[in-house]
Amino acid sequence: MGLYQQGLELPALQRQLHGLGQQAHIRHQRAGLLLRVVLPEGHKIIVPPVEQLSQIPGVGAQSVVGGHGQHHRPGVAQMRLAGKGHGRVGNAVGQLCQRVARTRGDDQQIQQLEQSLGCELFDRSTRPVSLTSAGSAFLQDAKAILERMSRAQERVHDAATGLTGTLHVGYVRGYERSDLSTLMRHFHQKNSNVLISFYRCSTDVLAAGLLHQEYDIVFTWDSTNLRTQEGVAFQTVEKARLVVALYAGHRLAQRRQITRQELRGENILYMSPDAAPDSYGDAFFMQRYVEAGYKPNILFRSADTESILMMVSAEEGVSLLPDYCTNRLYNADNLVFVPLVGEGEEEEIIAAWQSGNQNPALGRFLAELNQKDPPQ
Repeated sequence: MGLYQQGLELPALQRQLHGLGQQAHIRHQRAGLLLRVVLPEGHKIIVPPVEQLSQIPGVGAQSVVGGHGQHHRPGVAQMRLAGKGHGRVGNAVGQLCQRVARTRGDDQQIQQLEQSLGCELFDRSTRPVSLTSAGSAFLQDAKAILERMSRAQERVHDAATGLTGTLHVGYVRGYERSDLSTLMRHFHQKNSNVLISFYRCSTDVLAAGLLHQEYDIVFTWDSTNLRTQEGVAFQTVEKARLVVALYAGHRLAQRRQITRQELRGENILYMSPDAAPDSYGDAFFMQRYVEAGYKPNILFRSADTESILMMVSAEEGVSLLPDYCTNRLYNADNLVFVPLVGEGEEEEIIAAWQSGNQNPALGRFLAELNQKDPPQ
């Protein structure tokens, strides 16, 4: 009955099974799930059901015909470990035993919790096991407690490291080349015990993150009409003018300014404010082309500034961008930026936050923000 040329010594396997032993035998026998692992030399070891065994990497399980014929008794099956060497099988059995021990320990803890609460949290008559109504209610409260514990741990850690707060700041892609870094540096110099973390995203992701309290404040072009959401406060940070990104050999590259009407017939590499198509922001900019008297030839759409500029540099088309994306772009290969002139050819950047956010660091930052010169 041996599966391997080299037999697996039983004492070594028994050491792997330490802590389960006869107790596991009795438990599974009572449950009617007695399974036998058939080892070389005919040794049999009691293990959990086959579906657990088959989950161990490198080990499969199958019914086999032993020296006494095929077993057909309900709830009983002989199993053979399938692997490439007895060392791997030994390790696999050890992993299995650890998993079963953890599972049994968890189940005992759950039963103790149910006894202390005086009600059942799990409906064990279903497969898979499901929560009872009491269990669902308890789960919600437990999650809230764990979240409060996590926040408390963060505050303790911050206090131990000298930090007294955190500020999560989101900003629209490309805005890293604006004066935002200067503003944040001034705030950090005055509040060095506040940890400031930054998140660079498209406008739709920023809006969703703010509403879900992932960010304390976001700097964005309001392509999602975020300012109309209940509980959202905002203020204008700047009105950035638009520029036309051209490759150096383009017919308009030597111009000092360009109007949108002059871009009729050009392949437009459209820099969208957000990743989702047909947004409020897209409709806003498409209306600009309608007012200019034509429908644009949109060759490509992306919310990634760098990809758009790569395509312009490759002379595949032209693009319109806010000037904060290009002001600090030096030695750009084969790129020329010409101001776009005309009424309304600008992009308003706002700072938005939840008016109910009680983060003290946000309050101090807003005070710093209000000291900036008002947008022109």
